[in-house]
Amino acid sequence: MTRQLSQKKTTSNFILLTPRDLKLKDFLIIELRAVFGEFIKGDEENPKLIESQLKAFFEGKEKIISTIGDMCTQTFVEIDLVPDLSIVDGLTRRKQTKKVEVKGAEKRKLANPAGVINKKVWEEIRKHFQEKEKRKQIIIEGEEDLLALAVIIEAPMGSYVVYGVPPINEQKEAGIMIVYIDQKIKKKISKIMTQME
Repeated sequence: MTRQLSQKKTTSNFILLTPRDLKLKDFLIIELRAVFGEFIKGDEENPKLIESQLKAFFEGKEKIISTIGDMCTQTFVEIDLVPDLSIVDGLTRRKQTKKVEVKGAEKRKLANPAGVINKKVWEEIRKHFQEKEKRKQIIIEGEEDLLALAVIIEAPMGSYVVYGVPPINEQKEAGIMIVYIDQKIKKKISKIMTQME
């Protein structure tokens, strides 16, 4: 039986969700493959291919950035666009990768199983943005992929959430997705999350 996700409407026209454990339903997988922002083509295992494009994209823009994924975070660190919040799990395409160091970031280790958004991790993301703390890196034991949804919901308006996009099959190109945070994207993601169980 599907649990009803606790929620309340805001004056901003999107739903403010209450953190809790959520599990992905199979029918939502297709929706999560949609383009939610600016897609920059390139192989996240070879970040040099897209570094110049990222630099050009963020030139002159407000640089409150959250990154999800090890290679995505490492790429931003290497081009001096240090993320305000980064979430990593020590894996790239399910293979061990080198440790990502984010200068000046407070580190927090939390568990988050594959296919799940863990309540404690979601609460930590919300706390970070509400308290406007210094940079934070959340190190996940498990899998961090779905946490991009919670970050989009909690990140401030006008900021950016960035995550790596792996090739799903021969037709799906790899790269990086840059999501600009506004009411429209928060509404879209909240709709998806309310359908999780």
